[in-house]
Amino acid sequence: MAGSDPLFPFDQKSVEDFEDVVTRYYEKYYCIGKGLSGMKGTSVEGFDQYVQKHSNGLVVIGLAPSHPIFREKKRIERFQCEDRVATNKVHGKRKRGGQSCQPNTCIGIIHCTDRTTYPVRACVNGKLVELNDQILSSPNLLIEDARCNGFVCIIIQSKRQKATLTDTLLTKEEYTKLRSSGDK
Repeated sequence: MAGSDPLFPFDQKSVEDFEDVVTRYYEKYYCIGKGLSGMKGTSVEGFDQYVQKHSNGLVVIGLAPSHPIFREKKRIERFQCEDRVATNKVHGKRKRGGQSCQPNTCIGIIHCTDRTTYPVRACVNGKLVELNDQILSSPNLLIEDARCNGFVCIIIQSKRQKATLTDTLLTKEEYTKLRSSGDK
């Protein structure tokens, strides 16, 4: 039946095997919370985040599946971004004016309905290009659509920073092995 419709020359099997955009264009890494400190000295042990590196060099940051919000099935009340992040303005082709970030830079704090809070870090060196405004009005996107619309921010890196991206991050295989071994 493949090719019978000139406007859609694919059979159902080939469509099902076609990878989604995130899988095709992003390399996925993970930043685990061990040994890092969060805002005002709070521990971020186990507050894992994903780092998706796009083929164009931009980096997308979000919550990993092993984050306590997913593990403990929490609901998010609000996302509070840091003041310097809220006022971040970039302009021009080279995205000048973006807030400089280090891996431990706090982007914001997630406030859950059970009154627990979780800091969200930048995870990489670079400049903040965009904070996902959607999570300010619909914070549960962080849970409900974590892979796509529920990202936290986008960071751009210099060529030198891109070269060291994987130095402190885990690959998908390393992350899966670590978290499946019971190390939460």
